[in-house]
Amino acid sequence: MSGLSDAGKSALTAIVAAGAEECAAKLADFTHHPWSVESVTLSLDEAGPFADLMAGVAADTYGSAITFPGGSFLLLYSGKSGYLISSAFTRDFQDRVEGMSKREILALGEASNILINPLVGRLAKAWGASLIISSPKTAISSRRDHLTRSLESSKAGGNLAATFAVKLVSTQLFSECHLLLFLDAAMVEKIAKA
Repeated sequence: MSGLSDAGKSALTAIVAAGAEECAAKLADFTHHPWSVESVTLSLDEAGPFADLMAGVAADTYGSAITFPGGSFLLLYSGKSGYLISSAFTRDFQDRVEGMSKREILALGEASNILINPLVGRLAKAWGASLIISSPKTAISSRRDHLTRSLESSKAGGNLAATFAVKLVSTQLFSECHLLLFLDAAMVEKIAKA
């Protein structure tokens, strides 16, 4: 979407950056350790800032994909980060989930769903309508495979106009979470004008 004005880009980025701060606070609640936003990058050219994510071919990354009318989210966690977050998320009912099959995948899916709620709320307010999100689809694969699937899905669902890459980090846990937000043209235009 090359026609997006600088003011429109700033408006979009401000909404996502504010939501990202709240997402970091959710991770801090889950893990009882501070998390912060390391970066928020807007790309109108999908290849741009995501080259390093596309390079990750090791199949040890948890990915949670969540869709909504007008866009989608992809949350990526390294194997270690995914284990730490899912363990912290299920800490209060550990005895009930200990023997559960695919415990980390299920826990990370639910954690991702809760994690993005503040950002969903900010997008919905800027859009002027409710946003209904899908159930998370969580799997283990390479970062490149997760990102390729999300890009293909976003393009198939409409005109992909903007992508945000948010990096959340916890220096105490040596952990990180990549949150990618894909938006179609109609949503970008409406939010940018709000």
